[in-house]
Amino acid sequence: MLTLLNKFKKIDFYFLGVSIFLIRLPPFYFFPIQSFLFLSHTLARLLILVLFSWIFLLLIYKKEKKQFPKIMQLLMIFWFVSQSISIVAANNIGAFLDGYKDIVFALLIFISTFFIVKKSNIDFYKITSFCHINSLTVSIFFLLLS
Repeated sequence: MLTLLNKFKKIDFYFLGVSIFLIRLPPFYFFPIQSFLFLSHTLARLLILVLFSWIFLLLIYKKEKKQFPKIMQLLMIFWFVSQSISIVAANNIGAFLDGYKDIVFALLIFISTFFIVKKSNIDFYKITSFCHINSLTVSIFFLLLS
């Protein structure tokens, strides 16, 4: 198992980049079949789940104690609870849960990015700059097409 972990050291960074890129794009179908399974956002969410599971397994297997700072843990719990309290006043629970999955995946992206940047010693400024430049490029491309 350890040789497998050493072999795929950078794959988590590539998964993160591809999933963020696919989330930033407008949803499109990979195949002509009109099913939610073939949407770009579905693939991105699947990549995020695989990435989060991969990071979780790495932390368990290596028994590393890379944790969030306590203040960040408290802020994330407060944010998650504040987003969850609004279910009390929700009229349509299905619509609420549909939007709630975006909140959960945003939290998974944040946690995955934190551990990947911490593990890879990559400058966080470079990652955010890359994401912003890609999103601007895609936005300009779609403005020119419309």
